[in-house]
Amino acid sequence: WRPNAWIMGRASYNEGFHAPNLAQLFTGTLIRTVTGSTDSYRSAVTGLTTDGPSNRRSVASGNRALKPETSTGKSGGVVIDVPFVKGLSVSVDYWEIEQKSIISSSGSIADDTAALQKLVDAGGGVQLPKGKYRLTKTVTVDLAKLGAFGLSSDGTATLIMAGPGPALKIIGTHG
Repeated sequence: WRPNAWIMGRASYNEGFHAPNLAQLFTGTLIRTVTGSTDSYRSAVTGLTTDGPSNRRSVASGNRALKPETSTGKSGGVVIDVPFVKGLSVSVDYWEIEQKSIISSSGSIADDTAALQKLVDAGGGVQLPKGKYRLTKTVTVDLAKLGAFGLSSDGTATLIMAGPGPALKIIGTHG
C-alpha cells in the first residue's frame, strides 16, 4: 500500500502445513553408537562438558502418532524514500513466525540454548553455520551491554523454539 510517492506500507499473513513422510511414520527402531565423537566447533566455543569427546548413542524410530507441522507467519513494515536524497530509502520491518508440532528428521536435536546464549554474551555478533538449532528458552540480546550486534548465517539456519516465549529477545538500543 502506497498512500503517496515517498512512503509505502506492507503486511502479510500466511499459514503453512507439512505432513510427516512415510519414513517418519513407519521406520522401525534404529540404534546407533558413535564412539569418540567430538563436536570441535561447539566444544571450543561453549566449553560445556556435553560438547566434548564422548560416545553418543542415537535412538530413532517412526512414530505413527505424528501430527502435521503447522506454522503461521505475520509481517509488517514501512518503507520511506528519503526526500531530496535520490536512491536512499529506510525501512523498518516486524515479523513473527510460530511453528507447532515440529518433526525432527534425525530423531532428536540437542538443546542449543546455552551455547547460543554464550556466543551472544561474548559480543561482536554471531554467525550460525547452516543447520537447525533447538532452543528451550529465550536467548536475550542486551544491546546496552553488547553495543552493536549482528546475527547472521552462512547458509539457512533455523531456530526451533521448543519452549515458551520468543526465540530471540532484543533489549535496548546500540545507538
